[in-house]
Amino acid sequence: MTHMLDQLNQRELVINLSTGEYEVNPIQRRIQGIDIIGPVDYGWARYKQASRKAKGKIPKIMTWGTGPLAGSRIPGTRRLVFTGYSPLWDGFYISSMGGAGYILHRLGVDFIAIKGAAPSDSVLILNHTDGKLQVRLEPINPDSIWTGYYGSIGKHEIGFYALQQVVYDRYHEEYSGDKLRIFAVGPASRKTNHGIIGSNYIRKGKITPIDDWAGRGGLGSQLLQVHHIAACIFGGDWIDPDFKDPKEIDGYFQEFYDKPMIKVDMGATQKYNFVPGFQTGGTFGVNMFTVNENLLSFNYASIYETDQARLDQHEKFILDHYLKQYNEEIIAPKNYSHCGEPCPVSCKKYSGDYKKDYEPYEALGPQCGVFDQRAAEELAHFVDAMGVDAIQMGGTTAWIMELIHAGLIPPEDFNLPPASELDFSFWKDPGQVDVVETSKRNAAYAQKIVFMIMMEDVGKPFREGIRKAAKILDKRYHYYQPGNRTIDRAVFISHGEIGNFVPNQYWVPGMLSPMPMMGKYYVYYGSDYHPPYELGKRCVERMVFELFHDNSGVCRFHRKWSEAIIDDVIKTHYRFHLDYKSHQFKIALEIYEAEGDKSVFWEGERTIDMIVKYLEKAVRGGSDDESLKTWLDRFHKDKWAAARAYWKEIRTGIDDGFKAGVKEIPDSSAPFEEMKIELQEKRARQNPHAKYIAAVDQGTSATRCMIFNQNGMVVTLTQKTHRQIIPQPGWVEHDPMELWKCTQEAIQLAITQAGIQPWDLAALGVTNQRETTVIWDKTTGEPYYNALVWEDTRTKHICDKLIANHNGDQNYFQEKTGLPIATYFSGPKIKWIMDNIPGVRQAVDEGKTCFGTIDTWLIWWLTGGPRGGSFVTDVTNASRTMLMNLQTLDWDEEILDELGIPREMLPRIVPSSDPQTWGVTTLDGPFGALVPICGDLGDQQAALVGHGCFRPGEAKNTYAAGCFLLLNTGISPVISQKGLLTTLAYQIGGENPVYALEGSAASTGAMVNWLRENLGLIQRSSDLEALARTVQDNGGAYFVPAFSGLFAPYWRSDARGAVVGLSRFINRGHIARAALESVAFQVLDILEAMHDEAGIKLLDLKVDGNMIHNELLMQFTADLLNIPVVRPRIPETTPLGAAYAAGLAVGFWDNLENLQENWQVDKTWLPKMDQDLRSKKYRQWKKAVQRSLNWVE
Repeated sequence: MTHMLDQLNQRELVINLSTGEYEVNPIQRRIQGIDIIGPVDYGWARYKQASRKAKGKIPKIMTWGTGPLAGSRIPGTRRLVFTGYSPLWDGFYISSMGGAGYILHRLGVDFIAIKGAAPSDSVLILNHTDGKLQVRLEPINPDSIWTGYYGSIGKHEIGFYALQQVVYDRYHEEYSGDKLRIFAVGPASRKTNHGIIGSNYIRKGKITPIDDWAGRGGLGSQLLQVHHIAACIFGGDWIDPDFKDPKEIDGYFQEFYDKPMIKVDMGATQKYNFVPGFQTGGTFGVNMFTVNENLLSFNYASIYETDQARLDQHEKFILDHYLKQYNEEIIAPKNYSHCGEPCPVSCKKYSGDYKKDYEPYEALGPQCGVFDQRAAEELAHFVDAMGVDAIQMGGTTAWIMELIHAGLIPPEDFNLPPASELDFSFWKDPGQVDVVETSKRNAAYAQKIVFMIMMEDVGKPFREGIRKAAKILDKRYHYYQPGNRTIDRAVFISHGEIGNFVPNQYWVPGMLSPMPMMGKYYVYYGSDYHPPYELGKRCVERMVFELFHDNSGVCRFHRKWSEAIIDDVIKTHYRFHLDYKSHQFKIALEIYEAEGDKSVFWEGERTIDMIVKYLEKAVRGGSDDESLKTWLDRFHKDKWAAARAYWKEIRTGIDDGFKAGVKEIPDSSAPFEEMKIELQEKRARQNPHAKYIAAVDQGTSATRCMIFNQNGMVVTLTQKTHRQIIPQPGWVEHDPMELWKCTQEAIQLAITQAGIQPWDLAALGVTNQRETTVIWDKTTGEPYYNALVWEDTRTKHICDKLIANHNGDQNYFQEKTGLPIATYFSGPKIKWIMDNIPGVRQAVDEGKTCFGTIDTWLIWWLTGGPRGGSFVTDVTNASRTMLMNLQTLDWDEEILDELGIPREMLPRIVPSSDPQTWGVTTLDGPFGALVPICGDLGDQQAALVGHGCFRPGEAKNTYAAGCFLLLNTGISPVISQKGLLTTLAYQIGGENPVYALEGSAASTGAMVNWLRENLGLIQRSSDLEALARTVQDNGGAYFVPAFSGLFAPYWRSDARGAVVGLSRFINRGHIARAALESVAFQVLDILEAMHDEAGIKLLDLKVDGNMIHNELLMQFTADLLNIPVVRPRIPETTPLGAAYAAGLAVGFWDNLENLQENWQVDKTWLPKMDQDLRSKKYRQWKKAVQRSLNWVE
């Protein structure tokens, strides 16, 4: 893939309508704390900003814009998304129309914001010509134009269509060819709060009949009534230089689907084009064909009929007439078009001047007793000409028709014909009615209702929505008894004091849920039954993934592929630093926090009956969910009480869904739960060259890259050492950029040394020194300070203060984190950098920083760094920060608050082996190829996995700079009372996490380095064993290597190194032997504590690391522990564990059993020491430890 930008270069056009002034600004990456990628980000940020300034009043701002792919060839990516205050919903709203973003993009701006109000009703004219953007307002009188206009084509138009044609005729010559578009409003935007914004695309100098609508939310009313904008004409000659390489675009689809983009898109959008099995297509065709017994008709009264009655109505009136007409007039002659952007789907189905979609032709069709295309066309086209929400108006009109039919309101009070002129009884037999004539009569009556609402004074009660109208009517006609009120025949959702929506036309509880934004598909709309609490949580999931579309400017008709890969396409192309799912969740959460409390319980009986009848239907459909019958029993006993409880359960599920955070949102959501997982597994498995797995092992003293084959055998190993920076006693630092440099060099050398191509690699796993802390600038990648290494103790005063704040309890956070408050862990290190390094605290407050342990740092750089690197850490590394809650596997808010660490600077926590992958290495990175990164483990946990310690009670010990013993305790954490650490062992995909007890000694390998470099006792580390063998025993000398304090089970940062028991007998050999033995003594300390905690006696101890070839040490360890010590044939278990994690994720290895089969024994040391001698030596060690304590004051 080629031609990748370093970042999103977006621009906004901000217009002050009151003054006519405007400005074009580059988009700041963050506005109001929101990272700006798409039009919802931008709209919500500007809305928040304006709301604060409005001080409780309705903010006078509206925005519209496109997604980051609007300049690409990818179909469905040019949707025009409007945001602002909805007078109908009484809150923030998002509404979008298809295709118009294709032309808006030619202005050379991504987002437009209008503020204030034009002096009078106006046309907003936007044009980009000769490198300049032109903006002006022209006054217009829409009211006179709406009454009728013949125009340049000699065709009489009214309402919205007339205004759109006038604007075209007046101004189109200012634009070149068809490089323009118009959106406009109709009379409903003047008269009601549910006016909409419409636009027809232009082709060959004519406005086509293919209309698109920002059709929900009443934003047209806001545009005209508040901002005095009746229409906007826009276009230009700006050409986006970005995203033009067809090979790059096809490359994304080839990578995920092994097919070109067009074939993928056609397959994913078949419903909207043509479905051979149904012999129909489009939203109208497919939904009308499949609705069956779920058909809603006659103002939802069909729900009271039997399943068979509805099936008969569907067969006789839909399949045999309404749909048959559609198929004959549209599908057979292939009268298909698109929304105005190049798109192969051709989802727009039309006949003459009439474009047909399911919901308008359902709400204004069967709901109004209309089952004939001619009648529905006249009614729907009139409603569209009025520029009013067809679903809202259909629901309102059908409700009024039923009220008149039932005698609840006198038609003469509203200048309507007598009830005898309509037939509003449920039909199921063609012998009952003449479907053509009766549909014509009902449609004519419905049109008179619409006209009355729009044009006559008696229609005023209905202009602010069905909710307020029902309350006015009930008061006027004295209907107060529940069940007998007009409101009890209305179906709507309520929000705030006046907000309401007639729901989308699907008979499912999700469409009636108390979500913060309704009237859209921001809900779970599957027809399968879910208990209300679970339904609420699923609605949250669906909102997040619907924002994937709206916030990317992508048409939801393309959701089968867009939900799976749109984030990868955007992040890979722009190399943009963002977790896309977390980003959309944050927007959804903020909207919920602002709007969620305004949800109102169902106010009418029929809305409740929609739920009851759905549940009864679910029972008949065979659902065996136990809660279903329980709920039905409650409804049958007390409908209103049960309804309130059911509504509250949905509401609680929604609330808990948001509270649980993004980690509870699956990586793809219903109705395509497993799409992304399947695609990514397929991508990995379809690589015929994948013969190897790579692992990067970034340790305390060096960085290694290893390549393994499928048997877990080492193909090659490379290593690069780095500096140890020790500015003063207790301080240990690494240069993060040096670590990154060493990583790149180790990788490049490994590829060369192995003699393989980078595309031979199935995946990459990363393992790392844990706790070591880096904070860097997310836009440049520059660290603010050196990495504070795990053994650094400068944070003692921070830890002491934390302990003092909690009455001297060092284990105050242990129940949550499994860790004591200690200098070892990342949390205090973060605080030290923020508090002591100039500029860091300000940068943190401004949202410019990232924190990571070394895995996060390397993965971020490997996947693009400032150009969109993946910002993640796995559960094992997160569990070593002292910030993660072991139960929730999420950052703990209490601890973050106490340390003053904002969540936003922390990475997303992911499983150790993750089929979702977190990104791919970049083409210009050290691999020179797109290698998935999907394995990440802290070094000690990686060694546990590499040893195959997958059963509770299995343990390993790693010898490195420190010494680390881990015991698998299973899927439940064991909280230690003996100074051990409770930590995450690993998590494989979506399985339960596995926990471990850990004990660590700070200085083992580091002690050997000290003997070599500081004392010159040996020249090479390997010389230590030979020197120790010059003596028979330690001569009574004991070496406590507490250079940075003592770790488990003591946790004493005040300890310092000591050699005790010295006499004139002691020589260099005794010191060497005491040093080696100290390693085994520290292991025994840890193992004794583990035995007491877990109640498990180990049968053996598996070992790895840089000291396991020291025969003297291994034998002494077996003697001291009194169990066999086992060295594996492949000693590099730490990088092997990271490789295993990555390989499991992509299917390179199938399961854990495969991994255990790879593990083989190289050598076993059996215990030989007498028990009395063992006990004596251990007592002496304990005395030596006591001498090392209380040294630092």
